[in-house]
Amino acid sequence: MKLFKISNILFALILFSCSKTTNVPLPITTSSPEALEYYNTGWYHWGDHDGPKQSEYMKKALDIDPDFILANLFVVEPDPNKRKQFRDRAIANKNTGNEAEKLLVEMFEAGREGRAGERIDLGKKLVERYPNTAQAYMELGDAYNAALEFDAAAENYKKAVKIDPQNVETWWRLASQHINVYNGQVLLPEKHQDKALGLKYVDKMISNRPDAAVGYQIRGNADRAKSDFESAKKWYQQALDKRRATGRVASGLLGVIAHNLVFNGEFELAQKYYDDGIAEGNTGNTKYSVATFKIQSYLFNNDYTGAIQVSNQILNDMGNWGLSQVQLMNGKAGVELRKFLAYAHNQQKDEAYESLMERKKYSKMGMELMEVDVVRQRNYDATNFEMAAWYNILFGEYDEAEKNLVELYAIVSDIESPTAQDVYSGLMGMVTLFRGDAEGALDQFSENINTENYQYYSYFKAVALKAAGKEDDAMEIFEQLANYNFNGLGVSLVRTLAGEQLDS
Repeated sequence: MKLFKISNILFALILFSCSKTTNVPLPITTSSPEALEYYNTGWYHWGDHDGPKQSEYMKKALDIDPDFILANLFVVEPDPNKRKQFRDRAIANKNTGNEAEKLLVEMFEAGREGRAGERIDLGKKLVERYPNTAQAYMELGDAYNAALEFDAAAENYKKAVKIDPQNVETWWRLASQHINVYNGQVLLPEKHQDKALGLKYVDKMISNRPDAAVGYQIRGNADRAKSDFESAKKWYQQALDKRRATGRVASGLLGVIAHNLVFNGEFELAQKYYDDGIAEGNTGNTKYSVATFKIQSYLFNNDYTGAIQVSNQILNDMGNWGLSQVQLMNGKAGVELRKFLAYAHNQQKDEAYESLMERKKYSKMGMELMEVDVVRQRNYDATNFEMAAWYNILFGEYDEAEKNLVELYAIVSDIESPTAQDVYSGLMGMVTLFRGDAEGALDQFSENINTENYQYYSYFKAVALKAAGKEDDAMEIFEQLANYNFNGLGVSLVRTLAGEQLDS
């Protein structure tokens, strides 16, 4: 092991001398030069946002060297038990590697457990120890971004690309502060977004990886965001052509094309693309991802019956997708969640409750199949209280909702992350609003409840603003939501409602 550490440093120096960058890669500990080559290839594919390829090569590295710390830490793995095994192995071996590896593993642990400040402090140590390494600044930027310290995040991302202008991962992060890139990202607040700057960052991605689909897809996303669906189609077609040229599947991209069609009023054609995306998925996880978007496309049209029918079809099909048992149970819980919301927003109380209980049943079965730790148990308990409170709110049971929210708060209030209490804030704001206290509701809705990251709660925040006489602020939110052209679960339930508020 010791001899290879030396050879690995020489390998890094060779890369440095032949590269146009001034980047000095982090030291990596592995017992095999071949495993290192697979690891680096996996990272290259992750720059194209090709999760299956990243996973393939990372696992090849781990087949050779099962204790490879960073391959265990970063390998993409949708099965929660296998993912935990990889991460646990990285944690178990963190003291056998070098300082960089130890810091990276500890940053992961701090982030997973919600210790945002500690994650930043560890990132600062990484940068201090490795000031000429782009990845160190990128990791510190991620820590700041998760803590909603956006300026500090951008500052570190810019340092990373200054050291390594070819670092497409960091250009992607800079772009994702300003442009919708993926479902679940944390965007800058609307007033701080600079779409033109975001596009410059995307263009850097394209110039560095002209044959990768991801940059063209993000350009399409930017046009879709401003409702230029026809221009978005052209970018998505370029992305699809690039993807096809590699000979790899385009399951997720077909789903993205379908989203654009949904918002352009081409609903039936969109369903064909969703179905093609499901069929083309080469893993159960990719099939499931596109399938949930298909359900939500019906919710955008307030077609609750259609959403339920599609959900039932997916529940029947999922067993043939090659999912592990824990993935299957968790996936069924996710589908039942969407059925619950379809029933609830159609005011079918008994059916909504039945789906809510089915969601809980499958989630419990999934937990019983998983290796449970403190974080998993905490998240499971919090989600159960959240779902129960959501049901209570949608059917006017505000006292019961508040009881469940008290339990939820007891769990999330101990988590350091600045976003830990956002769901509690959103649901409590709804309870207060529906009790007739608009001003009190606005006190409950935290600053984090905004249209960039919490569209569902933002709708009710706007309703509270309108009721409190703040018409202009309310209309601004309704306008943003009515023209929000991305397929998320929360916004699928309120986008049409926002449009109706504008017309009223």
